[in-house]
Amino acid sequence: MVKVFLSCPYTGDEDYNLMRSIDYTNKLIALGFAVFNPLLYHYCDEKVRQPYETWAHIDIEFMLVCDCVLRISGISKGADKEVRIAEMNGIPVYYSITDLLQECS
Repeated sequence: MVKVFLSCPYTGDEDYNLMRSIDYTNKLIALGFAVFNPLLYHYCDEKVRQPYETWAHIDIEFMLVCDCVLRISGISKGADKEVRIAEMNGIPVYYSITDLLQECS
């Protein structure tokens, strides 16, 4: 099973971005991918606040064991940083589900 790291904007309109990431996660799961969606940590952070850096570090650790990254459109310094780190580590980055399917199915 191909492991996909979902890289997407969060800040700005957090509710919209969270729901959008969940929609992508469900689509990818239905297509047979194993998905890591770091925005789901939103719910953990509601219970126990963690510094941004803690979440960012955890995200990168999971991304480094994924087979690829799906970058969801939108302005995001964090997601852009994830893409740079993925590329530096030879992890393919895709910008649409269609491209991901062409390469990974």
